Formats: sequence, C-alpha cells, structure tokens
Amino acid sequence: MSTTTSFVSVFQIKYFYKHLFKVIIFYIVKTSKLRPLNILIESVKR
Repeated sequence: MSTTTSFVSVFQIKYFYKHLFKVIIFYIVKTSKLRPLNILIESVKR
C-alpha cells in the first residue's frame, strides 16, 4: 500500500516539474529579448 502511494507521489512530482519546465521555457521565450535564445528554441522544435 505504501509503495503504491509513494509511486503515485513520485509520478505527480515528475509531471509537475515537467509542466513547470514547459511554463518556464514558454515564459522565457515570450519575455526574452535575446534573439539567439529564440533561434535556438526554434531549431530545437524542428
């Protein structure tokens, strides 16, 4: 029972950090005045 609970919490934490990371990247892209960063992200997307 406890192992299932810990597994779920780990999964939730991973999901949360993944989502957080996307949000941070999105925020940086939107607010950034750095052209190189935008170019880099565009090249990664392709």
